[in-house]
Amino acid sequence: MTLNYVSLIPTGDEVASGVIVDTDSPAIMQLALERWPGCMVKRLPPESDDEGAIESSIRSEVGLGSQLVIVMGGSGGGRAFAATLAPDMSHSGIKQVFPRASVGEIWGSNGHLFCRMLVARHDAGWVINVPGPLPEAVAACRAAMDAIIDSLEPDHIVRRMADAVVAQYPGAAGTVRP
Repeated sequence: MTLNYVSLIPTGDEVASGVIVDTDSPAIMQLALERWPGCMVKRLPPESDDEGAIESSIRSEVGLGSQLVIVMGGSGGGRAFAATLAPDMSHSGIKQVFPRASVGEIWGSNGHLFCRMLVARHDAGWVINVPGPLPEAVAACRAAMDAIIDSLEPDHIVRRMADAVVAQYPGAAGTVRP
């Protein structure tokens, strides 16, 4: 499948405030252009950890015809694990728009939710979210993009994404749950 329009939505208070530099967007842009040369890749300004703002950005980009919306960051266990961590809003923002999105979770051996990723299909394409750390974001995006090219369904795409993230940590204990 050929894509003409890809949207990148970096998220997180730490990214929006400039405390953390968004290194994911350039790497993911490169992946998109390698797979779909000549496509337009639009990077939106970073969204804070606000479910409504993330939801609004997703709706806007889908409405503008984006064939692949990639929401970066906000996919871990966040505040559910420790009160000092920010709430992770990417997956809930996507679920507000696409309640039946396919979900893949990675759980650590300590019982902590390491990562939750979603894939949703819409009329023109897909919406996905990937973890924020660069190696995980790139691995998940590469897997998702290749699965989209292979015309896989959302359940299979999210499974490939989860397997790709787990593969970044050889020997680490963890469980992937569809």
